[in-house]
Amino acid sequence: MKPIPSPHKRSHLIRNGATLDKGRMMAMEAQEWMEESEEAFYSILTYLRALKERGVRGRVRDRVALFCIDNGIKLGSGSRSFANSKWAAMERYIALADPSLVGTVIEMNDSYIDCYGLLPVSWMENVRAENAPY
Repeated sequence: MKPIPSPHKRSHLIRNGATLDKGRMMAMEAQEWMEESEEAFYSILTYLRALKERGVRGRVRDRVALFCIDNGIKLGSGSRSFANSKWAAMERYIALADPSLVGTVIEMNDSYIDCYGLLPVSWMENVRAENAPY
């Protein structure tokens, strides 16, 4: 399965075997979470839209981490309830779901997932395999 290009264009990471491998692992973990967590995803998306409406900027990742913890949303693995690597992938899916959040509450930094791309999610119309630009 070919990945869907990330909505964030990397600026500092060089695409090579190591960054592709790390990105692929991130993409696989993110896809697994997304397939199992449609309701949680939309809860986070709704929360981000509310932050945007209030004009909140800065440290949004930390606000989302607290939101997830307070609402029993696990965006991590093992004993961690929130992992930055999962958030990096989540930001990209959020950017595809609502591009108006980019540059407001979503400010992406380079991530290994940008070297690989996102994997399709069955319930996201614009991120399904049949809609991928390949």
